[in-house]
Amino acid sequence: YTHYTKNNLDFYFLRNTTGEWISRDISFRQQDKTPEIWDPVSGEVIPVPIFNQKEAHITLPVTLAPFGSTFIAFRKGRTKPRYEKISSNQQHPPLLQYEKEGISFHEEGIFELTGQDGTEVIRQHMDVKPIEGAWEVFFPEGWGAPEKAIFPELSSWTESEDEGIKYFSGIARYEKSFVYDINAHSLDNPKIYLDLGDLSHVGEVWLNDQPLGITWTKPYRVDVTGVLKPGENELVVEIANTWSNRLTGDALTGKKYTRTNITVTDIEEGYFIRVPWKDAPLIESGLFGPVTITTVQPLK
Repeated sequence: YTHYTKNNLDFYFLRNTTGEWISRDISFRQQDKTPEIWDPVSGEVIPVPIFNQKEAHITLPVTLAPFGSTFIAFRKGRTKPRYEKISSNQQHPPLLQYEKEGISFHEEGIFELTGQDGTEVIRQHMDVKPIEGAWEVFFPEGWGAPEKAIFPELSSWTESEDEGIKYFSGIARYEKSFVYDINAHSLDNPKIYLDLGDLSHVGEVWLNDQPLGITWTKPYRVDVTGVLKPGENELVVEIANTWSNRLTGDALTGKKYTRTNITVTDIEEGYFIRVPWKDAPLIESGLFGPVTITTVQPLK
């Protein structure tokens, strides 16, 4: 973490240095202040409804995605939180996400929230529906890949037997129609997410012709509440990777899709070594999934 102060605000930048989800009760050396989440990806400023003011610390639960980060900001002025602590019958604290509408829990379990008015028990159920079946994948002209390919299962482009796909660098468009059951859940006013699973490196999503934005950090997830409709839905995902694979492909095949006077690159094998492009390992690219529709019940 890094801590700094500016304009009567205290900022803590927290970073998860692991590839796993982390949820912790974190204590900050602050007094008589109010915490906020400043999301560096979305730019949102979100109030924190769960924290506990002790003599020298303010403690609150924080969840970080794999290699994720966030800002915790403290404003002057003491306010009473809605809840002072949360406990769980499983992982403590549970995986949670602060939102302007409230708190979303991203794991199932029984959670107890203790506040000024007593204890509230939350029984969290998550409904996860996979989007199964083949995908149509469209590639741009002039870069060696076919105009269209069918992926029976989602996998890296580098696993393809077609050299044009294997060494492709650029933007490919995935298209898929799927049916959403209106009776898929029995929750009141739920939050519904489209989770892309895993991808490399950047994705942009459209559902039923509505743009849902760009996702470039884990979790590769977008909010589809109000966009997802009963019956048939049309999903489009564009994935962009880097130039590395095409440069390696040109060096191996003699093709001339790229022009560069840089003939070597650095790769990491415990330490960095310099190798010619033909010896550079291919970087997994594309949409890997599993792609799912996840429905949760937020705590308002």
